[in-house]
Amino acid sequence: MANGANSMERDFAQIQEELMRLRADVASLTDSLKDVSARQAQGMADAMRHGLDGAAQRVKGASKRLRSGAQEAADQLQTNVEEHPISSVLLALGLGVVVGMLVRR
Repeated sequence: MANGANSMERDFAQIQEELMRLRADVASLTDSLKDVSARQAQGMADAMRHGLDGAAQRVKGASKRLRSGAQEAADQLQTNVEEHPISSVLLALGLGVVVGMLVRR
């Protein structure tokens, strides 16, 4: 009977050792998963940041082009008014009359 008890104790000790190894493996796997998740999250954040930086650059470029176009139009209008002052005044008067008539209705 003592032989059977020793055998059970050895089996129990082996099971405990296997459980300890299993716990260590699970802990290692958990750490690995955390590292992978953190790297993926960082990669996604970097990709989003890069995309937003690109969008900001495109918006700045469009703003500069729009500002430049508006300035060119204003300069052209000023040049036309300076070259043809009487026609410009008559045109402004005519537009004022038409807008006034439309507003009155």
